[in-house]
Amino acid sequence: MAKQLIKILRNSGRCPSSILPSEDTISEDDNFWTALTNIHDVSGLSFRSDIDISQNFQAIIEMTDSTLINRSISSHTLSQRRGIILTLIGGTNPESQVLKHILDSGFLNNLKSWLDDILQSKVG
Repeated sequence: MAKQLIKILRNSGRCPSSILPSEDTISEDDNFWTALTNIHDVSGLSFRSDIDISQNFQAIIEMTDSTLINRSISSHTLSQRRGIILTLIGGTNPESQVLKHILDSGFLNNLKSWLDDILQSKVG
């Protein structure tokens, strides 16, 4: 399923191919991809419309924390994950209750920390 999602994202043109991993380098057992496949719409370009995805979304956000660098994943992998999340958010209908819930739950705080990481040359 992860490889299929990468193909959808790559073919859409909405996600720069430079931030997508090659399909043969990812593992179907990777928790990030497993969680991501549980929350994206079948088109692969937005979040599902049911509010139940918020717990899975929070788990995905935790997998983009810069404290993980050098412990379990590289800064390049974090950049990829963050770009994919932003692509899905950008593809989600602005009127979506799921998107509203994600924003109300503090996603913008995560986004600020991502920008801080870029300014501090940790990621990006």
